[in-house]
Amino acid sequence: MKFKSIELFRILAMFGVIFLHVSSDTILAEKVGSIFDVFCVSFFYLVSIYFFFKKIDTVSLSDLNSKTINRLLKPYLIWSLIYTSALVFVGSKVKIGFISIFLYGQSAVQLYYIPTLIFIHYSIYAVFKLFFTKESRLINLLILAISFVYFLHGYQNEYFGVRRIGLLIGFTFLSLLAFTLKNKVNEVPKSFFLITGLLLSLMIIYLTWFNKEIFLIDFSFNYFLGGVGLFLIGIGWDIELSDDSYLLKVSSDVFKIYLCHVLFLELFERIVPNIHYDLPKKLLITAFLFIVSWIFIQITKKVKIHDRLF
Repeated sequence: MKFKSIELFRILAMFGVIFLHVSSDTILAEKVGSIFDVFCVSFFYLVSIYFFFKKIDTVSLSDLNSKTINRLLKPYLIWSLIYTSALVFVGSKVKIGFISIFLYGQSAVQLYYIPTLIFIHYSIYAVFKLFFTKESRLINLLILAISFVYFLHGYQNEYFGVRRIGLLIGFTFLSLLAFTLKNKVNEVPKSFFLITGLLLSLMIIYLTWFNKEIFLIDFSFNYFLGGVGLFLIGIGWDIELSDDSYLLKVSSDVFKIYLCHVLFLELFERIVPNIHYDLPKKLLITAFLFIVSWIFIQITKKVKIHDRLF
């Protein structure tokens, strides 16, 4: 089942991610950025985890390996090389190390999401297979052990995607929620999800705007609840949209925009320096970068380098 409202929210969340990466020079711009911050990335995590759970009953380890390599790992490594090369070219003072760059996505501000998501997927797979199937316990225990070492090392070294205990607990919360929802979406009235999502989202906007946070040990739980609210609205809101809608085509490229937009942001900041990033300018620049990134993706399809980059 495809939720078209979720597809639209993916575009909104992608806009929000770019908005977050553009500088803020006014309090209002910073405030709006803080609102996007509590909704966008956690929404992407929850969407991915939810749809992963929807297919987990029929997914084998070889299937998971194949899909992870082709859909996540390959583009991640390619763009890590691109951003690392750019860092070297401009003489950046960012510390470049194999582990930080290729295992924790530290070559660009947005790439941490991908290796973190990969290890979340594998952890979920191993736990699910251990508890609900008779597949090899040794393999799944090994997957969990490797994942534990990955998250522990990331936490100890404060790599962005796994730098706080509260983050790891939050990922567990999103996973348990997605597991619960996968069997409830068709049993519970959609109006329940819509109303709950709206109330939760409004609460998080209020708390964030007035600098009030619900802490989960060492990390703000607002960061996760915002994404949950947006996701619940998405599964509770029936939107009429044709399958060949242009918006759905843009939504299908959101992950690619996520990968490449920072490159265009860096270029923009070098070509047009000394901008005062108030809210109107920041919104315009964000829209510009979104469009440029999407156009770039379409060009790669025409010149046949798309599959090499994405």
